[in-house]
Amino acid sequence: MQIDSLREENLCIIDIESFFSLQDIKHRVCNELTDSYSIIFVKGRGMLSKVLSSLEGISRTSSVTEFIRYIKEGRRYTVYHMLTIINYLRELRNLTHTEISLACALRRQKNITATSQLLHCSTKAVYQRVSAVAQKMNLRYGTQIQYFLYREYTIEELQQIDCMKHRPDTGIFQNNGPIPHL
Repeated sequence: MQIDSLREENLCIIDIESFFSLQDIKHRVCNELTDSYSIIFVKGRGMLSKVLSSLEGISRTSSVTEFIRYIKEGRRYTVYHMLTIINYLRELRNLTHTEISLACALRRQKNITATSQLLHCSTKAVYQRVSAVAQKMNLRYGTQIQYFLYREYTIEELQQIDCMKHRPDTGIFQNNGPIPHL
């Protein structure tokens, strides 16, 4: 089906739900796309679509007519912009040092109770902190956070992010970086 015979461009349509993690999306884009591509996202109801909810996209359940209209008129992202957003999310820049430390503990343990024992605090406190982290990541439950962490990071990667968030040269915690303009 010919959409626009006068305009030729490199367009990539990314179905977010067909990927395992943000890292998988990043890896695929870096290896297969050049800067000349523009990107459209197809979103679903899964965890990655929720984490990437700040990006505009078309729903997997849209009709063919809506899909074609979105291809013609919808929001497109450059490769650079999309990689910037994924890096921002993968580096957990919207989380504080304490929240990243909690994420490390949550990634190491199998459940909230074990995490609270590792952190030497109450289960209620861990649930409250996990809820705050979930909200910042556009997720709803602690289990979704755990699932995201298991899919996205090794324990070592989270520890590295945790170390980067703390500035040992000043002895204070770093402020969160600026949010990339969506």
